[in-house]
Amino acid sequence: MEQPSVPTLHHLASSQSMRVLWALEEIVESHRYKDGFKYNLVLYKRRYGPNPDLQAVFPIGKSPIMTVEENDGRGPKVYQLNQYPGVLAESILIMEFVNETYANRIWDAEPEDEKRAKYLDVLAHNTLSVKIISALLFDIIPAMMPFGIRHLLRLMVNPIVNYWKNDMQPSFQVMEDVLSETKPWFAGSSMGLADFNMSWCMDMATQRGYFDGKKYPKVQAWVDRVYARPAYQRALEKGGTYDLKTFGTR
Repeated sequence: MEQPSVPTLHHLASSQSMRVLWALEEIVESHRYKDGFKYNLVLYKRRYGPNPDLQAVFPIGKSPIMTVEENDGRGPKVYQLNQYPGVLAESILIMEFVNETYANRIWDAEPEDEKRAKYLDVLAHNTLSVKIISALLFDIIPAMMPFGIRHLLRLMVNPIVNYWKNDMQPSFQVMEDVLSETKPWFAGSSMGLADFNMSWCMDMATQRGYFDGKKYPKVQAWVDRVYARPAYQRALEKGGTYDLKTFGTR
C-alpha cells in the first residue's frame, strides 16, 4: 500500500496535539505501508500569549495544525477552507482525516457501537473537557503568582476548583459503566477514534489529580492500557514536554 500524501504535524508542547501524534505513531506501528509510514513533526515551545510561529501556519495559531504535502504534484488540496489549502485545524477534524486518509478507517467503531462511540466523543469534547478546563482555569492561577500570595489565592479558588471536580464525577461514572471485559475501549471491542479523543481529557484529569482511579477501576484500566502502548510512549518521547500541571509556566 502506497502512502497518498505526507502530513506535517505542527505540535505545541503540552497540548491536545498529543493525541494526533499518538495516532500517527499508531499508524507507524501498524506497518500498513510497504515503505513505512512517513510524517513530519514540527515542535513549538509554549510561550505566554499567541505563538506567532503557529499563527504563520494558520491564523488562530492553536495546536494541533496539520499541513499536507500531496504526492501527485498537483499542489495542495482544499480540505477545510478555500483560503488555506493544504491546512487542517481542530483536533477532532484532524483525527477524522488521519483515520480516513492514512489508517483506512481502522478506528471506526463497529456498526453496533457507532452510537456509543459518537456519544463518548461528544461527552469528551462538550461535557468533560469543559468541566476540566473550568477547574484548570482557577487551579492554575495560584501557581502563576508570587510565593507570598500563592497560598492565600489557593484558599480562595479551592472551593471553585472542588465544585468543578465534583461536577466531573457523573461523567467518570458513565465512562465506568460503558466499559466491560468484552468492550474495554470507548469505541467498543477495539481501540478507535473515541479513545483518541477521550485521551486529552483523561491525560489532564489524571495529571492534575481530578480523576481517582480507585473509584473508577475500569476507566483506570483504560488509562493504563493507553499509557502502556508503544506508540503512545514514542509520541511522548518525540513530542517533548507533556506537562499538564504547569504547562511550562514554571
